[in-house]
Amino acid sequence: MPPFERDPEPLTSHRTTARSILLVLLGLAAGVGSQSLHAQTYGGSDGLGAKSATTTSAPATSAPSTTNSTPRPKPKTVPIGNRLIFPVVGPVQYTDDFGAPRPGGVRHEGNDIMAAKKSLAVAVENGTVKFGHNSAHAGCYLYLYGKSGAYYLYIHLNNDVTMANDNRGKCGPGMSYVKGLKNGQKVKAGEPIGYVGDSGDANGIHAHLHFEVHPHGGGAVDPYPYLNRALRLLFALRRGATFTLKLNGSVAGLTDGGSLKELVSTVLTFPTGYKTTGVKRTIQLWLPDDATVQRKANGVVRTVTNPAAALKKKAPVQIATASAAATLQAQIGAADALVANRVLVLPKS
Repeated sequence: MPPFERDPEPLTSHRTTARSILLVLLGLAAGVGSQSLHAQTYGGSDGLGAKSATTTSAPATSAPSTTNSTPRPKPKTVPIGNRLIFPVVGPVQYTDDFGAPRPGGVRHEGNDIMAAKKSLAVAVENGTVKFGHNSAHAGCYLYLYGKSGAYYLYIHLNNDVTMANDNRGKCGPGMSYVKGLKNGQKVKAGEPIGYVGDSGDANGIHAHLHFEVHPHGGGAVDPYPYLNRALRLLFALRRGATFTLKLNGSVAGLTDGGSLKELVSTVLTFPTGYKTTGVKRTIQLWLPDDATVQRKANGVVRTVTNPAAALKKKAPVQIATASAAATLQAQIGAADALVANRVLVLPKS
């Protein structure tokens, strides 16, 4: 029987251990980060064993001018190699629980990645998705058959219509899988494929992704070392789709090459309206000479004449990026892969 036709029954009783509950209490439930889902319209990295918002209106952006006196630095490429893309976007917690005992004498065949409900699950490498049927144990799940020959299981995907545990959703696109995704569809590394949930025997306990790795199409191996080496995404979108970002955070510094570093706390992606909070990551954006830099004081926004003086370290800022086509390097947040179009310096709280 082809592996994508089997019900992943080794998860026979996936009830949470005390350690998992503690992770939730100390991390996600305590406000490590949250993600909100609005309307989505979503439609490589070779993997294991490779032989080969506060608002939903988009910020006003435009392509940077080509007449800047300061030339744009060449974006620094983050090497992918045989590393995977991390399967969940946003704040997560996970431990090496592969092989942990489960009732019935079975062993845990993956790692549980704790995340906020409806966090985006993404393709870890280029491949083909296969939908699984609804299972009492696995709930809503899918397979990703990677270009490398490995396959991956994404288990306990979302089945809730609301953010409460209503169990009113079906295992299908727009609920457990991203809207527009088709069974058998080819996807690229970093593209959204599903939403983290608590379906199956994880029902009502906490949202998480049970993630399995099967190199060369064989048995499950411990995902932990692969997750530790995986590249984290700043945002997720269908490759080549036009996007803008609104990045809330604080100034981390300016470079001699004309770039701005920001410690990002929140990412709002347009046109999807998908918001990720609790990011806590420093990225470097190119700041063109014709980018608009403004300051808000006493409720009034004014353009500044000396951006360097306004962009002091730790100053709260909101950055809107220039409209661009999504690339994996931009999604990773590689240095200068994103262009700042408008920077608003906010009052310190």
